Amino acid sequence: MRSRWAQLPACRTEAGAELWRLTLLEALSETTGQAAVAGLKCDLSFNNRGIRLVVSGYSQRLPKYTALLLRRLLRHLPPAANSPQLAAARRVAVTAAQNGRGPSPPGRLS
Repeated sequence: MRSRWAQLPACRTEAGAELWRLTLLEALSETTGQAAVAGLKCDLSFNNRGIRLVVSGYSQRLPKYTALLLRRLLRHLPPAANSPQLAAARRVAVTAAQNGRGPSPPGRLS
């Protein structure tokens, strides 16, 4: 049986990953909103293997949209620890946890 202290690093990693995901979703919100009008959708979540990015829709622009999302995902750095953006992401994560949605609910981008 693992102690509570042994689980702490994993919890911190999951929490940090979720905050990173939420700040990425916020950074992508304008792009994904415009893409949704064109019928493109994407979903971002974590699983036991890493990040899961699903992009779908019927459009000739789907490859360019996917490439744009991947570039933004790979270059994304979370805001500074004392920034309003990170504080907002923390509030969203706490609300999700309190509502029982788990550590990484699917991130509907559109």
